[in-house]
Amino acid sequence: GVVVTTQGHVVTNYHVIEGANDVQVLSQGRYLKTEIVGYDELTDLAVLRVMEDVHLPAVKMGDIAQVRVGDWAIVIGNPLGEDFFRSTTVGVVSALEREVETDSTDKYGRKTTTTNSMIQVDAAINSGNSGGGMFNVLGQLMGIPSLKYTSSYMSQASIDNIGMCIPINVAKPLIREALEKYDGESVSKYL
Repeated sequence: GVVVTTQGHVVTNYHVIEGANDVQVLSQGRYLKTEIVGYDELTDLAVLRVMEDVHLPAVKMGDIAQVRVGDWAIVIGNPLGEDFFRSTTVGVVSALEREVETDSTDKYGRKTTTTNSMIQVDAAINSGNSGGGMFNVLGQLMGIPSLKYTSSYMSQASIDNIGMCIPINVAKPLIREALEKYDGESVSKYL
């Protein structure tokens, strides 16, 4: 996840916390008690809040309207878990508004297909990068890595470095809602 406020709000992917009974944030070698304060399964986003009194540095949020194809894409995450903790990969924005369909099934067995507009990057995104950040060269958070394409049993095509990130502007309403529940006066400071 990525810390988005100094009050300890963290944005990550829904699929990272889905079904979790206990969620913790690892900071400077310490696990911090955390609560889920908002999520949206359809956009694959979740907002957490660290419940302990610690000061966590927050990232600066960007604006997807400023992203262009060919811009640098800097992806930070934990590929393969703690083995490669805080890894950085670099590439470029390959495409904007790439439509990606995902299927979900509710508790009654009804299947829903959702189409999300994503940022395609060629920076390496691996298992464990989910929920990390995609930044521009100014260090502004521009997206949340969510998935990557790989070869499948149905296709023998070799696929390298086709990753998808959720645009930060898609995450901002969920972050705003979580902040308003926490402290409505500080919302404009962060968004």
